[in-house]
Amino acid sequence: MAKLSDFDASVPLPTGLGVAAIRRAIEYVEKALAELVELYYELANVFIWRVDVIFLSKADWKYEKSTAGESGGGRTHTFGVKAAARKLACAAVYRRKDVVICDGKPIPKNGSDESGG
Repeated sequence: MAKLSDFDASVPLPTGLGVAAIRRAIEYVEKALAELVELYYELANVFIWRVDVIFLSKADWKYEKSTAGESGGGRTHTFGVKAAARKLACAAVYRRKDVVICDGKPIPKNGSDESGG
């Protein structure tokens, strides 16, 4: 369950989107994922650990050319966000306090028994 204490009220949200709606969305996704986590049971409690709300403009996007080649199949057009870490640094409207990033992956903090949602 998404805890109210894990939300950051200082992150600006679009008109009509409030913490209650984000909380309901997190809980919906967690409930739906619960059916799919048998293989990942130990990590089930960190699937939803952060929700970011960012406002991007055309200048924030970058094109990433495919390495598959024109006739190689696979993806041909991919877009990313320039300086994504900087753009997301202050955009987490929801961030679980019992989860840390280790080797680029969210994991439970040592000693944390919280399931937090």
